Amino acid sequence: MRGIVCFLCMLLVGGQVCARTHRKDMRMPAADDVMQRVFASAPDFSAEVGGYEARLYVKGVVRVKRKNFMLRYLPSMFKMNPREREYISETVSNLHFNAPGTYDIKILSQSGTMNRIWRADFQLPEYFHLNVYSTYMIDQHLLSPLSPVGRKYYRFQVDSVGGEEGKRMYFISFIPRYSSSQLVDGSMTVSETSMTVRTMKMKVYSEFFACTVDLTMGAEDTPERLLPCRVAVDGTFRFFGNRLDGHYLALLQYDDIFPVVEQPVRDNLDLSSFYTLRTDTSTLHCDAECFRTLRPEPLTSEEKGIYRAHQLHLDSAHSLPHDSIRGLRWRKVGDVLADSHTFRFGEESSLRMSPLFNPFRLGYSPSRGISYSMKLNFQHRFSGDRLLQVTPRLGYNFKQSDFYWNLLTSYDYLPSRCTGVSMEIGNGNRIYSSAYIDYLKDIPDSLFNFDDLKLRYYNDLYVKFRHKWEIVNGLSLDVKLDLHQRTDSKRYDPATDGQLGPDWSTVYIPRIYNSFAPGFRLTWTPRQHYYRDGKRKVNLYSRYPTISLDCEHGLKGVLSHADSYGRLEIDWQHHIPLGPIRQLFYRLAWGGYSRSKGMYFIDYVNFRRSNLPTGWNDDMGGVFQLLDSRWYNSSRQYASANVTYETPFLLFPYFGRLSRHVFSERLYAGALIVPHLRPYIELGYGMGTRVFDVGVFASFANWKYSEIGAKVTFELFDR
Repeated sequence: MRGIVCFLCMLLVGGQVCARTHRKDMRMPAADDVMQRVFASAPDFSAEVGGYEARLYVKGVVRVKRKNFMLRYLPSMFKMNPREREYISETVSNLHFNAPGTYDIKILSQSGTMNRIWRADFQLPEYFHLNVYSTYMIDQHLLSPLSPVGRKYYRFQVDSVGGEEGKRMYFISFIPRYSSSQLVDGSMTVSETSMTVRTMKMKVYSEFFACTVDLTMGAEDTPERLLPCRVAVDGTFRFFGNRLDGHYLALLQYDDIFPVVEQPVRDNLDLSSFYTLRTDTSTLHCDAECFRTLRPEPLTSEEKGIYRAHQLHLDSAHSLPHDSIRGLRWRKVGDVLADSHTFRFGEESSLRMSPLFNPFRLGYSPSRGISYSMKLNFQHRFSGDRLLQVTPRLGYNFKQSDFYWNLLTSYDYLPSRCTGVSMEIGNGNRIYSSAYIDYLKDIPDSLFNFDDLKLRYYNDLYVKFRHKWEIVNGLSLDVKLDLHQRTDSKRYDPATDGQLGPDWSTVYIPRIYNSFAPGFRLTWTPRQHYYRDGKRKVNLYSRYPTISLDCEHGLKGVLSHADSYGRLEIDWQHHIPLGPIRQLFYRLAWGGYSRSKGMYFIDYVNFRRSNLPTGWNDDMGGVFQLLDSRWYNSSRQYASANVTYETPFLLFPYFGRLSRHVFSERLYAGALIVPHLRPYIELGYGMGTRVFDVGVFASFANWKYSEIGAKVTFELFDR
């Protein structure tokens, strides 16, 4: 009898539990219903914030857990002291925003023990003003779960419901459908009354950095309800045995918020109202006591201790022994060799220098081998926004044992019309002359092999003059003059070099050839969007293709051993966005030289190769990674076509956590027609990260498989 009573009690209690659970489930709304209302309201919220003015306070504390010499090669790392393990930085700035994604930050004052804010994942400042209602929360990065395509890349789940009837708060989790650094994992609180996000917490991953971003939006009954007022970022940075932990707090006080202003149709190409002039990084440095009146929240006792420890270190540095001072000097020498530097000469001039020694500026490809480069940039801004730039670039190609250099000087004297002059001097690729063209063309395909030919190569020294002028918006004319001096890399001796190729014994061949070639380049981009930086016009993008016509004519007799020739090239490039995270790029090109009885050199503008490292965007299209350099000068005519498709979700989303390190993926396809290659086809796959880019390519010559190879470039956090 007792057992029956216990059994009935268990049934009764279980039934009540099930009933309560069922009633709870009945009160729990479906995630699809809630998110449907959120997505319906998001476009209206985006239109409400067209811009704002705000005061931004940022406080950061960095703790060094482990470190080694590799930290020296991070271009944006602050200078560390071997005796200090904790650092603090504070800044007060004016922040100006214009939709869709232009931010202008002017730092008013800073204090701390760092020489600059540490950009932990090298986009850290951008986390302080996230826009949760835009497609990307950061410029072209972090696809928002509230974006129009958010349902395609995220799953949503209502975890709980709180608050009173009519004032409920929905606690919603969002889970990425793919593992990618472009997507975030987290939760948010949504108000039932306004369907606005009140708080959001998310996890962000990249190759060496993982952080949690905690957003608190403005009060619900104020204009700041759509904007973050408090942002906390806690992250850990790991890099080749180094570990740094950082905590950053950003507080925003909004002075003015204004809605999106529709541009008149006739002026929709001018986007000046959406772009700012330039970021003003001039700062007024204050000590800790002076900064006390500027910070909206007092420091904690731990943060005050970091300031005190730093001051003690500065006081003790004056009493260091001679050996220690000498060690500090050597560390400064190491900083010059391994760090990038920006030197300012007044408010209008600056010099930026890349590290003299940086292993992450190396590049490799099968046709080019290993190469290394560095560059400097000097610029001076005159009145009226006229700009003078001097950009030297140095590089070395280990496969060819060649040193490459060039110096580009440009002066924009009429910036409102993109008008200016430039001069470039440098050394080009080694090249063979037109005397081989007909000989190469007559060799049967079955016998053709560059390695069996003893080609006569010439070194190139060039000077190029340009005058650019934008006739109307999107239509530009460049008038140019190219001077080349090509010198035989070695004297030709038939006894040792053989008789392959033209018979040099019957004709006099000078060791030096010159060329004097005036020409022009006409470029047209229909409906070119632009903005104005003061008086300077800056071109942006167009939904239409860019078409260019490049022509030059070599004049005979102007310089010694200079013959006449003509060159004409046509180029068609088009970038097509296929949605928020996908894009297509294609390029069509044709070029040719007119026949001439004299000696000249086949040197195309749109069909050429670089012996120095080229990055992800430099090789967007029109480049053949496996093509031997000798093919670029083998024909008086060429025709090529290249297509590139880019998306962050191609193959790696199916590899779990590995996909977190991949920024984007690409598919390449290219075809070329020249004599003996009808056609040459190259297919490839590439992936880009914030540290390096890698691509794998396969080539086919005359419809037969040729070879497979890989290309790697290191651009440490340069993207």
